[in-house]
Amino acid sequence: MKRFLILAFSCSSLFLTSCSRYYLTCDRQSRHKDYLASSFAKSPDPISKEEITGEQLVISWHVPKSFENKAECELFITYWDYTQESITFTLKDRLGQYPIENLGQGFEKNKGIIAYKAILKDPEGKVFQTWQHQLYAPLITISDEEVDLKEDSMDEENDLWEWESSL
Repeated sequence: MKRFLILAFSCSSLFLTSCSRYYLTCDRQSRHKDYLASSFAKSPDPISKEEITGEQLVISWHVPKSFENKAECELFITYWDYTQESITFTLKDRLGQYPIENLGQGFEKNKGIIAYKAILKDPEGKVFQTWQHQLYAPLITISDEEVDLKEDSMDEENDLWEWESSL
């Protein structure tokens, strides 16, 4: 009996504890009229008559009580047209979600989300947790002047190669 209690206690402590109670996650969801609740319930809905296309990014979190109304989340989104957007919001509750919709004309313009990164900062401004899409990388921007300089240097290298080959 004593062995059974020790085994039961060790198994329950193993399954009831985890490495971390707090989390930050992001989830990208497709949005169109077939995803409306009225489509599943087969009830009339004026919104279902409109053409809805796009996607939604939902940021979910669970943080310590001391973070309430003090912690911030920074979100970096990269779209298929290679534009980036940065959104910062304050966490109002310990447990919650923040949806970001990319619908209609905005979706047609940027063609959807490629990747995203969320950084959760504690009240002191230190990074508490991050969530990053597998393809996320900050975009490297090159100005037109830098491109012109590189083209000029390529011409000089070609001229030098031609001069050396003529010797």
